[in-house]
Amino acid sequence: MLLTAQTGFVAALLLAVIAVNHSARGQGRPKDDRLVMLAAIFGLLQLFSAAAAIAPESRIWSGAFWATAGLLPSVASAMVGHLSSGAQSASLGSLRWASVLFAGTCILLAFTPWVHTGTVVPLVLAVVLYGLLILVCDQLRLAAQNIDDQTETGRLRLLWMGCSLALGMSALEALAGNFLFGLGTIAPVVLFGYLSATLMRERLLDSQELIARGAIFGTITLALTALYSLLVVAFRQQGATFVFA
Repeated sequence: MLLTAQTGFVAALLLAVIAVNHSARGQGRPKDDRLVMLAAIFGLLQLFSAAAAIAPESRIWSGAFWATAGLLPSVASAMVGHLSSGAQSASLGSLRWASVLFAGTCILLAFTPWVHTGTVVPLVLAVVLYGLLILVCDQLRLAAQNIDDQTETGRLRLLWMGCSLALGMSALEALAGNFLFGLGTIAPVVLFGYLSATLMRERLLDSQELIARGAIFGTITLALTALYSLLVVAFRQQGATFVFA
């Protein structure tokens, strides 16, 4: 539970930074607004999940989690609709109505004893939630098939693979507990950071640029993590120095 709470709070903080940063630096387009809303909703989900892990006896946090989770497919489908403008499939409209229906159901059931103490209702809601998100994610693949521009097709497919990977890791972590050591929680955060960066540049980063940026920032992250770990381990017995580290 401690790892769940820690990764949840870290993810919520990072998503808040992404939402605020994109809100300040975005260009006010519908896709920018949808990204801010989606990052904010997902951040609240991580916050409520972490709080529920710390205080599982409280009905407030689990209820807030499911009330917020109900909004996720609706906002995600709207976001995908703006990303794939001009190549939307006919199924996207039906998917939006299903997402609205799911949102209403979650809000009605969020604070009932069936969700807080039962196992069947939360399991059904979780299955429907991931099912809707999988269908929303698949709209990117369908949009890529309907676009003549090969560059845009490749970028939409790259985005579809990233969404599928993040969604799969999140589902696996939900099923297996801490099997992925929090990566299932952090992976969607990385995806949001990528989306924010690409929308600010009005284009999706191609694979070569994505790999180059990832290698640079990954190397910096590893170096800072190693330095931080060295400081903490070396000075763990010295109170003031440990706090500074």
